[in-house]
Amino acid sequence: MRLNATLILAATAALGLATMTSAQQRLPRECRQEIRQLCGNDRSQIRECLREQASELSENCRSELRERTQARRGSARAQSSAIAPDTAITFGAHSRQQIDFYAAKNANDDTRSPVILFVHGGGWAMGDKAQAVHAKPAHFTTNGYAFASTGYRLVPEVSVEDQAKDIAAAIAALRGQAETLGIDPNRIILMGHSAGAHLAALVATDPQYAGENLAA
Repeated sequence: MRLNATLILAATAALGLATMTSAQQRLPRECRQEIRQLCGNDRSQIRECLREQASELSENCRSELRERTQARRGSARAQSSAIAPDTAITFGAHSRQQIDFYAAKNANDDTRSPVILFVHGGGWAMGDKAQAVHAKPAHFTTNGYAFASTGYRLVPEVSVEDQAKDIAAAIAALRGQAETLGIDPNRIILMGHSAGAHLAALVATDPQYAGENLAA
């Protein structure tokens, strides 16, 4: 792979970790069985049933439900506290081929910032560039990094290979506007969640994607 020697491409949260996390978020089988026995299998009525009859569940099951409710509330708070992007960058004709860009705070004009490019998850078929961003922009931009979150076209409209090409094109777009954005085109960190981690790893390791857009 002919990449600039100082270009950094790192894919986080590989598929095995994503699968593990998903499994951990599910309620234990015994608790799911309790809920079905109490409320039936109609998902549209389970929430209301639990509001009214949760006290009839075992203490262990109620504890599991409380933990997941608190985790969801914490996630919602983090998402609502996310800062607005400084600019949007378009790298294709499709509405999803856009990047939300957040400039590094208190950046030195004489030094270009490294940039973290985040690739959202969603099983390759859903999600968007605002998904799972949460507090990442605020955290990274106050610690010397620019932050960017990219969209990409979704399955089944396009193939996974096309999605990888979108990620590579997003990197090329950042490099092409590096001077305007105040970023170092040779210090790009590619970061992904779930399906986004797969795409990040694919682009970072397969020359047919990285080589086309990132060759030195």
